[in-house]
Amino acid sequence: MTSESLVASAFSAFDAYTYVILVLISIGAAFTMRSMGSIVTATIAALVVFATAIFLRGLVSTGFTSSATVSMVHDYWAALLTLQFAMLCVYALVSGTIIAASYGVLLLVRG
Repeated sequence: MTSESLVASAFSAFDAYTYVILVLISIGAAFTMRSMGSIVTATIAALVVFATAIFLRGLVSTGFTSSATVSMVHDYWAALLTLQFAMLCVYALVSGTIIAASYGVLLLVRG
């Protein structure tokens, strides 16, 4: 699998709201950084918050009906267990890039 197809397959299932959630969480993680040395910690934290936000978004979209919620939780758990390391690296790279760029802009604005 080439790197172009890996990135395309990693983000092909996303809709506009998911992109916005990823960007906002990454920008929020940039605001929590004290220095560029904490980029790895901020990226991992952003990925955990992103996964939780997507899970909660799916939970709210089911309307909290018991059968739909159980099915959705099962599907999300199965998807998490089958997540490939390469896909996780793509998510981390994109999130880390957004965090680094946001932190750079933040440093420029603060002076």
